[in-house]
Amino acid sequence: MRRLLLTLIGCLCLIPLVPAQTVNLPAVDPGVVTGDIVVDGSASLQILTQNIARRFTLDGYLDEILININGTSTAIQRFCSGEIDLVMADRQMTPQEQATCNANGRNPVPFRVATASVSVVVSEQNTFVSNATTTELQSMFGNSLNWNEVNIGYPAEPIARFGPPSTSPVYFNFALSVFGGNARSLATAINAQYLADLDAAVTGVANNRFAVGFFESRFVTNEAQGVKALSINNVVPQFDTIVGGTYPLSRPLLLYSAQDVMRSKGQLASFINYYLTNVARETSLAGVYPPSQQNLDVSANTWRTVMGITGEAPTPVPLQPDNTPQPTPDITLPEPTPDIVIVPEEPAEPAEPIILFSGDTEVILTALTNDIVVVATQMTGLERPEGWEDNLTVENPALPIQLRLNLELLAATQYGLDSRPDNWFGAVASSQLAIVRDIRHDVELLANEIYGAVRPATWIGDNPIYNCDRSTQALVGVLETTGAFALSVPANAADFCEQAAIEASVFTELNYLNQAAIVLGQGGGGAAGTVTIDTNFAVSFFTSNATTRAGVVPNGESVVPLARSNSTFSNMTLVQGNGFLLFIDYNDSTLTTDQFDALQTISEYGEFEAVCSANWCE
Repeated sequence: MRRLLLTLIGCLCLIPLVPAQTVNLPAVDPGVVTGDIVVDGSASLQILTQNIARRFTLDGYLDEILININGTSTAIQRFCSGEIDLVMADRQMTPQEQATCNANGRNPVPFRVATASVSVVVSEQNTFVSNATTTELQSMFGNSLNWNEVNIGYPAEPIARFGPPSTSPVYFNFALSVFGGNARSLATAINAQYLADLDAAVTGVANNRFAVGFFESRFVTNEAQGVKALSINNVVPQFDTIVGGTYPLSRPLLLYSAQDVMRSKGQLASFINYYLTNVARETSLAGVYPPSQQNLDVSANTWRTVMGITGEAPTPVPLQPDNTPQPTPDITLPEPTPDIVIVPEEPAEPAEPIILFSGDTEVILTALTNDIVVVATQMTGLERPEGWEDNLTVENPALPIQLRLNLELLAATQYGLDSRPDNWFGAVASSQLAIVRDIRHDVELLANEIYGAVRPATWIGDNPIYNCDRSTQALVGVLETTGAFALSVPANAADFCEQAAIEASVFTELNYLNQAAIVLGQGGGGAAGTVTIDTNFAVSFFTSNATTRAGVVPNGESVVPLARSNSTFSNMTLVQGNGFLLFIDYNDSTLTTDQFDALQTISEYGEFEAVCSANWCE
């Protein structure tokens, strides 16, 4: 029975979308090929391999092609141990992997079959960047918060980052090209969204001229709207530069097998032959680019040599120095055309001296540096997660970023890569002090998971207000700077944050907003007659508890006081003016304290409806 164990994605179109490339290989009749084939490897080659396998089956092959997607590294391990016949690789084998295969008697042979490419895009509204270096890409998608940190000539605006999900081969290829394969910087970048809905991700870039994103190059060319691709190292991502290997973010996609496997399994040799013969017409359907004619000739000559076929064959012209691991020693193979391998440049030395932190920030950072290590030791012993930063000193200006990175590594261990508690703050661009307060908040959340309510003796800790939500932290912080407010809530109170929020709110209402509860009156005169607003900061409200702001009453505006708040300690006064009936703090007017006390209360005044139709109303 004919079987093909594939996940068929989309329809198979047999009409070539690119000019067919000539391949000097013997013709293959799939109808006479017998024997199963086992393939494993990268999702970057999944659709291409599936489509060619489908074509191979439609042309008469009757047995089974089993295609697994376990990633390049796992597939190479399985190949070296003899579990599979063919590897789909999104990178070249490392010397260590090649040595392992050789030691097991499986001398790997590469066949370049396609090219993957990633384009970096910005909004069409973006007028300040058209080209990026590798170092600038590391900054754009790494630890820079604002564009002027990437390039001093760019705006001092926060960078918004978009891209495909972290599980996609495009994400991996970008991390490989820009960060040498270490995706930690991508995963922990502030203000980054990696979305499965690529249209939504592209829209996020298109609608924000301070956004940047990366996507598969064919997707950008054929489908993405409202964005434009950057040149990288002054090379534009287009068909000839991508296929020719001069575009820095293009990468080779290869098949790996071995001479003894191909010679002992004729079905495998036939399938690789068929693959090379038909690959050019299938690449555009699979979202990748074809190999160059030179690389295709190299692969064809490799196949001929492995199978012991002699005779005239095209001689490839190398495009650049060869970086490919040497092939099996017992046969002579033509050198494959090498690919540009992007080695991330070393970050430039800072031009300015190390920036010291403010007093409050440094105090928080010092405690954080200790406590994050305490949590890490509790969770992992003396081991640290891959990508852990060890240079944790206040002399390092990047310390807040490194602490956030370390914390996210621990959180990934505890909660999973893509999961965080609902009240997790995460990385948000803000002031230096606010950033470290956010880190402290999230450290305490993680510590609650690990320790419960009791902290170890080595724990330094910090102000319990940092456990509260951002609004409460901000309000308490502002009030404390006045010198007139200090929290009286016990630090060990079980409901500390709730009590702190209430205490700060009450103080604000009584001393600043004065219970600004605003409403509409039926008219009627006030005991004080007409008074005048005498400040530029007379904020008015629709309700007496100051929950709904109406606007700032202009200085010099005449109002008639109608009633005062029911609360003994509130200064809020219902006033009527030209086009409004609202609440204000009587201290923002010429109303005296005695006049205010003489007013009837809101309850005594009766029913009313607050209104605001003046031109200053919000």
